[in-house]
Amino acid sequence: MEDVTTRQWSRYTQTVEDENDIYELVRAIATSNMENANMTRFQAISKLVHDIKMNDESKKLILKGNQMVDYQTPLHMACSLFYLEKPTEKKVVEILVAEFPDMILSNREDSDMYRGQTPVHIAICRGNMWLVDTLLNALSTPDFHDGKVKCLEQRATGLKFKNTVMFAEIPLSIAALTCNKELFENLLQHGAKVDGVNSQSDSIYHCFIIYAYLYPEKLPNILDMMKYIHEESKVDETNKKKLMLMESMGRETTLQMAARYGQHKIFAYILESAYCHLSNKDGLFDIKIYDVTDIDLNLARALRRENAELSVACPEYSQYKKVPTKTKADSETEGNISKTSIFDIMFDLNYTTAFEFLQQAPIHRLILQKWAFYRLMFYPFWIFHTIFMILLTVSAVERARIVRERDAINIEESNTTTKQSIWGLNEKLDNLFLTTFAIISVIVACIHLAQEAMRIINRKMPFNMTQILNPYANGAFRFSLVLFALSLIGDFGATWSPSYEDYLLLVAIMIGWLWFLFFIRAIRRLSFFTSLIQRILISDIARFAVIVFLELFAFNTAFFMLLQGPPAMNEPAFNSWWQTTIKTGLAMLGIYEIPVFEAKQPVIICIVYVSMFILTTILMLNALIAVMSNTCTELLSNFKDVKEMHLRLQQLSVILFFESMLPSNIAEKLASKAAKRDKLFCFDLRTDSECNLTRYVVQIDSIRDAENVTYQESREEGLELFPNFDRIFGRRIENQPNFSSMFGNRDGMTLFSKNFSRSPVIGNGQMNKFKNISGFAKSSTSLTEPSSGTIASRMTSDSSFSSTEFNSETILKSTQEEPQAIQMQKVSFDLSSGITTNP
Repeated sequence: MEDVTTRQWSRYTQTVEDENDIYELVRAIATSNMENANMTRFQAISKLVHDIKMNDESKKLILKGNQMVDYQTPLHMACSLFYLEKPTEKKVVEILVAEFPDMILSNREDSDMYRGQTPVHIAICRGNMWLVDTLLNALSTPDFHDGKVKCLEQRATGLKFKNTVMFAEIPLSIAALTCNKELFENLLQHGAKVDGVNSQSDSIYHCFIIYAYLYPEKLPNILDMMKYIHEESKVDETNKKKLMLMESMGRETTLQMAARYGQHKIFAYILESAYCHLSNKDGLFDIKIYDVTDIDLNLARALRRENAELSVACPEYSQYKKVPTKTKADSETEGNISKTSIFDIMFDLNYTTAFEFLQQAPIHRLILQKWAFYRLMFYPFWIFHTIFMILLTVSAVERARIVRERDAINIEESNTTTKQSIWGLNEKLDNLFLTTFAIISVIVACIHLAQEAMRIINRKMPFNMTQILNPYANGAFRFSLVLFALSLIGDFGATWSPSYEDYLLLVAIMIGWLWFLFFIRAIRRLSFFTSLIQRILISDIARFAVIVFLELFAFNTAFFMLLQGPPAMNEPAFNSWWQTTIKTGLAMLGIYEIPVFEAKQPVIICIVYVSMFILTTILMLNALIAVMSNTCTELLSNFKDVKEMHLRLQQLSVILFFESMLPSNIAEKLASKAAKRDKLFCFDLRTDSECNLTRYVVQIDSIRDAENVTYQESREEGLELFPNFDRIFGRRIENQPNFSSMFGNRDGMTLFSKNFSRSPVIGNGQMNKFKNISGFAKSSTSLTEPSSGTIASRMTSDSSFSSTEFNSETILKSTQEEPQAIQMQKVSFDLSSGITTNP
């Protein structure tokens, strides 16, 4: 026995022959295709396994793993190297599992790069069902029940696993990321918990989102796997809902994480699967209730505050009966929710990705409803800023007049200018105005600074470079507003100095008037242009300026050298290098002419001048125009109603600006008015069960035809057929908060009838397509049967409309048989059935 121990120890220090090294034998079997040689190696492995098993010290060493191979066990190596296509390979795995079942639990804990990895992790990554079953079946005995549970919950946290499927850490999550449905179900049958999380408290769906962000090409497979888990897998319904709502370590739900990583397709699927509740469906109208509590930070806070107050007032309140008492740690963790507001996250994303989120009906509706409240603050603020800037401009003009008087050399001119101020008042009243307004300016500046200080203290709207460079965010406006306030305060303090020349007031005037971009960006007709201006300034001109400045310094130095000496020395503009820089810059813009014929070497300076003209005026300026044109095209492409998206994103930015400067309780109350409190039967993470919970919701109504096409989709298709599709329906969908109200009463139906009678020229083929997409069912069954919400039921309930029929004559131009012929056709629309016919 002593000989065995000595031999084993020497083998672990790599000092024996290969036939005595189990690791070398496993590696040799993996690389050799000679079955006879492999069988000999297998027999050697069997003998070594028997010897090791008989010695406790050797067994302990082999279960710990060999340091020379980064603490792998022979089973780790076999699972990594074997393709299990050769009989010998399976025999090696079987004998290792049979003799050392504890080896399955070996997790390489001493390895920094592979810490936590078990043979089961390797088998799952390789997708080998036989290997997974062999390993887990060996742990299915009563003696290893706890070991099997531990194995299925083992977290692989090694540094080597970063940005691979192994970052999910636990076996079931790794299987999900490999998108192997059969393997996923197999692990569930072996007892894997579907709600398991990794060391960052990331659930399966959290891992899906991160993996889709790391590898965008895997997104279709991930979406398919998500749908499989939620719709087809053997996971019970309660856990399916729980998976969608689970929170990570930072209290971040899957919905919020999908927004943070810009995964709008996953976001849409989670939103429809976990946050959407169908309220009514009658074949024509679908009324969906969306839970928006997790979308808006202030809604979540408002609900938490209301629930806390209600639980204190009514201890027997059922929603809180089963909720355990919160610990201090829970309260501290709860505060992290402020980092995951979806509205805030949208401004950390690329604008095209943000538009994808804006197209989600609940988000779009919530922004519209919040804007209805915040515009009541927006417009008064706009008016106040306008009045303030007008008075500040008047003050600046008057102060400039006073400076001119002070510096006047001509006494007579000075006397004439002091007789009357810009107001037509005497000097005392003028000075009173200037002093009073200077004090008011300081007060206004202090208010602006206090608001920004409150944002920083309360950690609202993080002030970082991303926010400043994003043309849709408020970073640039906040920075300029702070600079505006500091300029006003500095100007007030410097006014008492006799040598002060009002430079800070000049800065304040320029910033104040340019700050009107903040207001006009929320106006429909101007919002796109403000986005375009900011985008060009931040990206295009900034890059263009780098090259232009290099050219400026090069040509400026050349001109300065060539224009020294007579007769050019008589030109005062070229006596200083800095003055020459200004003149050269003006010449590059084409608004100044360099005196080339005043130089000692006119030919040389002409060559330099022409070179500058070609490189800047012709090449660089035209390149800038091309780049700006491309930027404009890019901003207008990829989306339908793209200008609407620009407007809504800008309005959301304005909403967040005002929310961040309001006290939390007021912001929460305003947010709660934009949504409705309602009881929803959903999963509660606190009680780990389904129950009725109070949540904030928005209601989305949509019209569907027999093929479940929404009205918005119908409208988009209709606009492709003929441009006056909206006129037929009486009004545009975005101007109608609840489209069903168009047909919900007599006035709405009459409006529809009148507008339809004024319908434009519609061809035969177009009319047939129009009947399919116009929002009315192709099948008369869904309309003639008076179910609630249909047009038929509303019309049949009113006898005056039950048999109403109106006709319109439309001129149809034939483009096939008789190109020049004009045909007449009657289009009949029966209001009682909702069917358009062509008699």
